[in-house]
Amino acid sequence: MFQFISRLLLELRESDSARADSLRRILIIRQDRRLGNLVMIAPLLRALRGAYPDAHVVLVLAAEVADLFFPGPLADEVIPFRHRDFLRKPRTAARWLANYRRQRWDLVVESSHPWDASITGRLLTKIARAPIKLGFPLDKRRLVTAGFDHTRISYAATQLWLIRNLIPAADASLHATLPVPSGFMDRVAHTRETLLGSASGPLVGVWPKSGDLPFKTIPPEWIRRIGQMIVHDYHGKVVLLAGIAEAALARDLDLPIHRLHGSVWDLATVLRCCDVLISPDCGPQHFAVALGVPTIAMFRGTSPVLFGHHDGVRHFDLLESNAWQADLQAALDKALRRCE
Repeated sequence: MFQFISRLLLELRESDSARADSLRRILIIRQDRRLGNLVMIAPLLRALRGAYPDAHVVLVLAAEVADLFFPGPLADEVIPFRHRDFLRKPRTAARWLANYRRQRWDLVVESSHPWDASITGRLLTKIARAPIKLGFPLDKRRLVTAGFDHTRISYAATQLWLIRNLIPAADASLHATLPVPSGFMDRVAHTRETLLGSASGPLVGVWPKSGDLPFKTIPPEWIRRIGQMIVHDYHGKVVLLAGIAEAALARDLDLPIHRLHGSVWDLATVLRCCDVLISPDCGPQHFAVALGVPTIAMFRGTSPVLFGHHDGVRHFDLLESNAWQADLQAALDKALRRCE
């Protein structure tokens, strides 16, 4: 039923590569609120900037995460879309839609993924006024195109497919490093000094869980041993990056905690303070690597397509095994050597 309704609302067509002289106004639509997925549009934006340097590039993002991108190197304008306004403030929503409909675009890209589609994103694409609209149909079988390995569809691979359709000559290894706002590194230096305190070694961030699935959760005993290892072997410090629900875990383990609330760049500041991030899921790793922080994947690694070998950033996969502590120490040694 979901696929039927989505196709009825919008059928995004595969497009030939657009002519450079015809693209003056480009709209990118992405309604995913998950930061680890959202950063994957950075390579697409970078490719568009390189191919069409004079084009005016505008993003329409979910308001909760719209601050991640700002007018600068990758986009000229960011328009937040407030989902709640359509239920609570119908007049505000009507004005927003009227202004949105008045604008004309040469190209609209709906950059969500075929198995994780956004009805909102597709509706916004449907009503946008543009001669060319590019995105993924929901049927995975229709993703097949030249040079695209449809047997291993990943979040990163779908963005790479969009780039190749728009700009066939684009560098396939475009990296996902994010530009940062002014004053960001000064805030990082101050926050890092506060978090490290008297510790002389590295600051290691641990993201204890991502959702409620067991394979996206680091067992508390593992976190305890990680904390002991960082203190005893590296003379460093561990900080938990967690929500309110994990406050009790931090108290039990006697570890400092940075609660995940506030603005996107508050979280980015703490992540950038870390010499390495340990996480059980690829989402936090994507965000960390996009900020230039090496990551250690406890169970699921980052995508090698966009997050593998750029700017000295690497991720290290740690397999779940009886020898996990030895594997972790080896991965830490590699990651921390890159920070020296």
